[in-house]
Amino acid sequence: MSYQMPTTVPSVTMRARPKDRTAAVLGVSAALLYAAAYFLPLVSLDGDSGSMSDGDNVTMWLWLMPAALAVAGGVMGLMGNSIGAALAVGLDLGMAGLTAFEMIAVHKATDLSVPDGFGMLIEKGIGFWAFCAAAVLSVIAATSLGLSRSPDDTKCDATLSVLAGVALLGVSLAILLPVDGVSVLDIDDGLVQFGFVIWGLAAPLFALMMAFSHTRSSVAFVLGVGIAHAGLSIAILQDIGATGDFATGSVTTGHEALLHWSVLASVVLAAFALGRVVQAVAPAARFTPYAPGSVGAPTPYQQPEKPQVQSQWAPDPYGRHQFRLWDGHGWSASVSDNGIVGNDPV
Repeated sequence: MSYQMPTTVPSVTMRARPKDRTAAVLGVSAALLYAAAYFLPLVSLDGDSGSMSDGDNVTMWLWLMPAALAVAGGVMGLMGNSIGAALAVGLDLGMAGLTAFEMIAVHKATDLSVPDGFGMLIEKGIGFWAFCAAAVLSVIAATSLGLSRSPDDTKCDATLSVLAGVALLGVSLAILLPVDGVSVLDIDDGLVQFGFVIWGLAAPLFALMMAFSHTRSSVAFVLGVGIAHAGLSIAILQDIGATGDFATGSVTTGHEALLHWSVLASVVLAAFALGRVVQAVAPAARFTPYAPGSVGAPTPYQQPEKPQVQSQWAPDPYGRHQFRLWDGHGWSASVSDNGIVGNDPV
């Protein structure tokens, strides 16, 4: 007897895997470090300390706002939402590249300071170390999320997912492409060059790699990276509107239009991809409605009664497979992954 796929399935809450919760913990921790570092003393100049929060509010779009969103997403991840966990980790990694570059700039400034009374003495503050810790923790969280991906995750539209990842390469080009024939890679300082490469390539390339799996958590990660880079775009636009010129200094780029459009395209494409879920096709189950020993086998003169509640496939509430068969009375041992039926007792 064959049971057809139902038009509706029971409502099932999909729970995050333990590894997703690990990524959520790391994501929240990194975000809290970013937020704290924004207010903590970054450097001290002849005894007077300064932080990123001093002065105008341009830099808040680079760290504070993405960190707040990452905390919210991470809390959702801790409550069992794997999409929130992935979004938080993506936001963290999106901030890590710029953070690494800025901390290299601070480190170079402290190296150039003169502590002998003939120049200014610049010293690193606790905010410097908090930013460094946040960047390192972001990389660990992204690695954890990447390693924890499962082929059984719900898939999104593959084309939109990959395009969202490819769009982020525009951010890399905006940072690294030459301006009037001069590239940031022409700077005669290996450490500064390394900072530009990390800023321009690390998060976009990792996001592109994740986009090719086009699972919901991977696309949420890409969205997070895009939103984090949008912070730079907003900061530049706000700075232009406020002063008519760039005051963001080293955090600006020579190809602003490319940066703006690339970030916008990535965020929009990733958001649409998340909304276009591609469900795997669960096959029709073939099983005997009357298990041996449960009731008497029907005689040739007695037709078996139809089940009162139609059986149907639904997302596995235990999170071990894509689908599990609801037999009309409870969750059965019949499971399905990518169209292949198996047996896994509850």
